[in-house]
Amino acid sequence: MMTDNSDQENDEVLREMCRLCSSAPSFSFVKDGDKISVNVPNKTTVQAIFYDGLPYQGKTTKIFAYLGIPQSSNNRKLPGMVLVHGGGGTAYAEWVRLWNDRGYAALSIAVEGQTDRQVVVVVSDENTSKEGEEFGRNYPLCQYESHSYAGPPRDGIYRDTARKPIRDQWMYHAVSATLLGRSLLA
Repeated sequence: MMTDNSDQENDEVLREMCRLCSSAPSFSFVKDGDKISVNVPNKTTVQAIFYDGLPYQGKTTKIFAYLGIPQSSNNRKLPGMVLVHGGGGTAYAEWVRLWNDRGYAALSIAVEGQTDRQVVVVVSDENTSKEGEEFGRNYPLCQYESHSYAGPPRDGIYRDTARKPIRDQWMYHAVSATLLGRSLLA
């Protein structure tokens, strides 16, 4: 079923996205009790945080990120950088540290509802085969651990755009997470 978004709904979504640019979300630092493991480099000002995302199907969502402000900022305005990973990536503390070293406030975000902790899952390829290989082989796959505040999962290469209302689509939440991250730094 193809979802047909009306012009009115598209206009509402555009206005909503514009509002995100002027309203900083609430955030909290990741604590030991949050039951997630993060990889913050030693001797750095980079900290793991969660910030509020848009609701998904009536539930609260949060975005995992690394936030860093250069030590030499002296409470003055700084240029900012929001770092968004590519497909299959996550938030990277090292990216933030590199931009902090250049004098930027930086935020690296995870837009797929995950942390930066890698876990190994076993995947079965019983329905696929390469030339000359047997069916039914299992193999390990590294992926990032999900957290309990995630929004919609990414469905392949945006397959959800054709069958879900726009506010239930992964791309809508990924773009909103990026805009909210920009507002957090502003």
